[in-house]
Amino acid sequence: MPPKNAGGKCGRSDNAIAMGIFINLFELVKTIALVLVLSFLIRTFLLQTFVVQGKSMEPNFYNRDYLLVDKLSYRVTQPKRGQIVVFRDPENRKIDFVKRIIGLPGERIRITNSTVFVNDKSLQEPYLEGHATQADTPDFNITLSDHQFFVMGDNRENSLDSRRIGPIEGSDILGRVFLRAFPLDRLTLINSVTT
Repeated sequence: MPPKNAGGKCGRSDNAIAMGIFINLFELVKTIALVLVLSFLIRTFLLQTFVVQGKSMEPNFYNRDYLLVDKLSYRVTQPKRGQIVVFRDPENRKIDFVKRIIGLPGERIRITNSTVFVNDKSLQEPYLEGHATQADTPDFNITLSDHQFFVMGDNRENSLDSRRIGPIEGSDILGRVFLRAFPLDRLTLINSVTT
């Protein structure tokens, strides 16, 4: 009598092989689904990437810098002056901007001779030291409502910001920029807050 393996079979039935393949495929599909769900949750509630487009945040951020945005912090705390935020364009909700918070809810913002005043006190902006910030901005005066923020680009001469689009609603702020991730030679943790 020939041995059971004589026909070239290794002792496993075709059903067992098929079941093993099915189990492996099922595990792969579960893993992919889990990764997709986690990615969605992270992007929706925790972190988002943002690519700088244009020159409005020079000299601190340049065109094509990759930024990481913390979307969780502002669910438990309020934005602070000097922080850099990403927000939805109030006119076109498909476009996001990156700017610096200058004015907080309830404050009076005045710009005279290119100097920014918050509640009649000249705003100190150490993040702009050594860089020209003059812009042909007509004198400007606005009092923010309880839910509005005044934002400006660091490159005051080349920025579409609250001077033109008006204040932004707190609900339009997507999150706080906390890391420049690329290019690697400028990898930087971002923590700009002024008083």
